[in-house]
Amino acid sequence: MELCQVIERRKVADSTFRYTLASPFLARAVRPGNFINIRVSPSLMPLWRRPFSVHDADPSRGQVDILFQVVGEGTRILSCASVGAELDVFGPLGNSFPLPPPGSPAVLVAGGLGIAPFLFLSRALKANGSPTHLLYGARSRSRLVELDGFQALGVEIRLATEDGSAGVRGTVVDLLQETETDLPPEAWHYVCGPLAAVSAIGRELSRRQGKVWVSLETTMACGFGACMGCAVKARGDRGYHLVCKDGPVFELSEVELW
Repeated sequence: MELCQVIERRKVADSTFRYTLASPFLARAVRPGNFINIRVSPSLMPLWRRPFSVHDADPSRGQVDILFQVVGEGTRILSCASVGAELDVFGPLGNSFPLPPPGSPAVLVAGGLGIAPFLFLSRALKANGSPTHLLYGARSRSRLVELDGFQALGVEIRLATEDGSAGVRGTVVDLLQETETDLPPEAWHYVCGPLAAVSAIGRELSRRQGKVWVSLETTMACGFGACMGCAVKARGDRGYHLVCKDGPVFELSEVELW
């Protein structure tokens, strides 16, 4: 655990914030797919820490970024933190995204705030020489986070919004179905978003070639497997996985999502 100072705070979409934290240790140690747990208040309310995917990291500057949406009391409190505030951070936690063979293509599929871990992953994929495509869906244009960082990395971006205000009208699953014939069939796919969206995307991708990796969003109060609050059913007769300890990244065939 360490105290990390907020050195930049930006509102990047409707009810969505990007914080840059000063932490040379985290910036060196974190890998794409890892998460951190933050105590959002010095009081006992709320009691539990909140988990956040690492959105980006810059070891040369000793900085890490998180991306979050205000959805409850914990994130509401965090959204009020000002530049200069110190946050009690525990991490890095969990496993990371495996990379495809050097030069092999990758497709990132994000529903809503499932975009959070993908900028950091896109940076690693660029270093890997992997042509990268992003399929990103949200409720409306106002819910789409800034995409400049992805564009700077040469990521090809396709959008979907449920109200049709940007990109294809529909969900990211609709967008995925539209692109079936014009994206590399052998690409490794990476999926993140609400559990219902990940389940629908996983069902669609289970028919395709290439590996599929899912990053699961769930309640992870402790972050290291003690509270048992983040269990997901393992596929087959293999009991349960703990998302914080065994994940949050799983190969699609490891978890029972539908």
